[in-house]
Amino acid sequence: MSFRQMFLFCGLLLSVSSVAEKADIVIDAGHGGSDSGGKTLFKGKEILEKDITLDLALRVRAQLEAAGVSVFMTREDDHHVSFQERVELLEAHCRYFALSLHADSTNSRTTRGMSLHASAFDPYPEDDSFLRYSWERAEQLHDLLDIAIPLGGAKFTIFRNESCPTFFLDVGFISNDEDLARLTSENGRRDTANRIAKAIITLWKSEKEKK
Repeated sequence: MSFRQMFLFCGLLLSVSSVAEKADIVIDAGHGGSDSGGKTLFKGKEILEKDITLDLALRVRAQLEAAGVSVFMTREDDHHVSFQERVELLEAHCRYFALSLHADSTNSRTTRGMSLHASAFDPYPEDDSFLRYSWERAEQLHDLLDIAIPLGGAKFTIFRNESCPTFFLDVGFISNDEDLARLTSENGRRDTANRIAKAIITLWKSEKEKK
């Protein structure tokens, strides 16, 4: 085999590998490693956002895979993944959409509940179909999750990808004791993961039928 043939063959293998690595859903557990995200004290214990997001991401993945949904995670343990790496992972592995999990915080101790953001970036200014498509899916997910806080738009770095509709979900406010109780208890995390997984599965089925 000539060098050129070998080069083309390797390129073909890489191409096939890339296609094979696509997953239905990408789950991005926010923060990790040296980036702890938000932090607070609750019942004498330090609570880190990165731990909440990873725990919920693993729980959601388990439920999705049990339902037949293939999942790729940007991190599966406590290590740092840069913003740019996350964007590249979404581009490489996303088939339908991605969900980035976070926990919010505010000066108000009474603000609580989940909140969802969709991209305010438009990667294709000459054709806004991708942005409109992303927002339509975000509106569906917002309704499926029954979130009281209105759907918001943002220009987070995770939205800087050009092919994967991405949703930024804050699972609660670590500045609120009720949300903290939910996000730090076994039952609360289980129920939160169930709620997220159920919504994603419904949206996934809807998207799959359109392909």
